[in-house]
Formats: sequence, C-alpha cells, structure tokens
Amino acid sequence: MPLKNKKKAIRIKTGRKYNVACIGGTFDIPIHKGHEALLRKAFERAHFCQIGLVTDEYAWRKGKRGIRQYDERKRSLAKFLSSLRIERKRYDISRLDNFFDQELAKKGCSVEAIIVSTETLPGARGINLIREDVGLRPLDVVEVPMVLASDKTAISSTRIRAEEMDRNGKLLLR
Repeated sequence: MPLKNKKKAIRIKTGRKYNVACIGGTFDIPIHKGHEALLRKAFERAHFCQIGLVTDEYAWRKGKRGIRQYDERKRSLAKFLSSLRIERKRYDISRLDNFFDQELAKKGCSVEAIIVSTETLPGARGINLIREDVGLRPLDVVEVPMVLASDKTAISSTRIRAEEMDRNGKLLLR
C-alpha cells in the first residue's frame, strides 16, 4: 500500500497532515518515554508510518553495545504500538541496515515526511541532501523535542540499561 509508486496520491481525510511518514531507530527495550513521544508524534501527523528498525549489524557498526536482538526489539515495538491502540494496518516495520537505503527510498517515494528527535535532526538533513542528489524530493522534517529525565538530561536506553534511570526518566538510587 504505502510503498507503491503512484503518480497521484490520494490524500486520506483523517485530519493528519501526511499520508505516509517514516521514522527510524534502534528502539531498544524498554521502549521509554522519549521513544513514546517520537512514535506518538509520528502517528499524530501521518496516516501510515514506515518504521525502520536498526539491525543488529548496523547497531554494532554505530558502536551500540548491549542492545537486545532485532527480533526481540521488533516484537517489543509492535507490542508497544498495540498498547497505544495503533492499528497494525497503520505501520510497517522494516530492517534498517544503513543511514540511507537508496532502494528503499525509491520504493518508498510516497513517503512525505521524516519524524526525528532533536538529537537525530542532523541525520534527517543529511538524508534530504542524499535524496536530492539521487533525484528524489526532500522530505518534510518533523522535529520532536527530546524528553528529559528528572536530572534535565535526555532519557536514553543506554542510561536505562546502566540502571541510572527508569523508562520514565526517574533517576534510580544506587
């Protein structure tokens, strides 16, 4: 449905600005309040979301250590979306194995926007430069502010794994 290249896209009247948006990430377990804010914004703004879930190999190349395996993260993400009452027909979770997948971009030319956190905003700008270089139109960029922990720093899976904070950003005593 969303990945088909149609000459004229029909805008679905849902009150959402975009028919199709994309979002990418590692979405390690547990899904935390920062992830939740990003995902909620994506589904508020778009009827359908193409979710790129970072593969284990790509995470390793990016220096991420200690994350759960891809299949476990994918199941957790789908379960979390279900808990938000997001219908399965409103998203697709696909493997994200590099910064910019040219083949996926060509297949997904119906994508209108990319949803990013403040932290990943430079990546969205880079993706748009690459898209322009390969003859694709740039995506609208929707920035979601970082969700802060009680110590006024960004909630992160790394800090949750290190047991510095819980998924809500509450600092844990040691």
